[in-house]
Amino acid sequence: MIPFLFPFLYSASMIKNPEAPCMGTKTKRDDSVQTRARGDYYYKWKTYGEVDEEVEVLGYIINSKGFAKKVKDPETKKTISTIGICSINREEWLITDLACNWQNITSVPLYETLGNEMLEIILNQTEMATLFGSDVCLTNILKLINGRETFLKNIVTFDGEPTDQLR
Repeated sequence: MIPFLFPFLYSASMIKNPEAPCMGTKTKRDDSVQTRARGDYYYKWKTYGEVDEEVEVLGYIINSKGFAKKVKDPETKKTISTIGICSINREEWLITDLACNWQNITSVPLYETLGNEMLEIILNQTEMATLFGSDVCLTNILKLINGRETFLKNIVTFDGEPTDQLR
């Protein structure tokens, strides 16, 4: 398998078709009678160019803020940088992952279903300093690791202002 195949294909598509639809997000329509007849939801599309701009800006922020911590991979002996992502599938997840690829950062997906012990192992082995995600997922993971020793220093929410539980 070719390493980094998806980022390569994404970049090639962006260069060839910057105005083509790249990523769709399901959005709720207003509550008018006419809207209900067509369905409650529609897809709001971003072009490759729009997504690429967001990826570059987020990649720059990740790099300039030092969100990715460099660690030595014990298996390969190479230095890698890691960032965690926890969320259901959504555009912010993919944009964060693409920004990590763009900055040569390893994204580490975390899921609440992994359980406390596995989350603690992943957080400690990766020495991850920053975790991106939805409020719900971030809150649940922080509850799971509450009181445990981790390298986590930064939490970045996909949902705008952080909830009181994340402050």
